[in-house]
Amino acid sequence: MFSHIFLIIGLSYPVWIADDSKRLAQLSGIISVGIGDSAASIVGSKVGIYKWPGTKRTLEGSLAGLITQFLFITCLWYFDFIPYSQYNLLFVSLGLLFTTQTEAFSHDIDNLTLPICLFPFLYACKMY
Repeated sequence: MFSHIFLIIGLSYPVWIADDSKRLAQLSGIISVGIGDSAASIVGSKVGIYKWPGTKRTLEGSLAGLITQFLFITCLWYFDFIPYSQYNLLFVSLGLLFTTQTEAFSHDIDNLTLPICLFPFLYACKMY
C-alpha cells in the first residue's frame, strides 16, 4: 500500500541529504532501486533458476543487479561525472555488494531500504 510513497522517498531523500559536492551519493536511490533492483527483478523473473536460501529472490537476479549498478557507475567514471580513484572503487564495490545482499535477503520494502544501505558508501567517496 505504501510502496509508491516509499519509492518516492527512497529516490529523493539522498538528493535532500547530500550536498551538491556529493553527486554520487545523490544518485544512490536511482542506482540501487532504479537500476539495480529493476535489473534484478527482470532477470530474476525471466531466467532465474537458483534461489537464495529462504527467499524468492534468485542468484541470477542478484548478479544482474550488481553488474548493472557497477556498469552504470563505471560509465559515470568514464564520462568524468565523478572522479575515479582506488579509494572510490573500494567504497563503491563494498556498497554495491552490501546493497545486493540486502536486496537478496531483506523482507522489508526495498524501495526504501536499498538507498539507505548504499548512501553511506557513496557519500564516503571523494569527489575531487
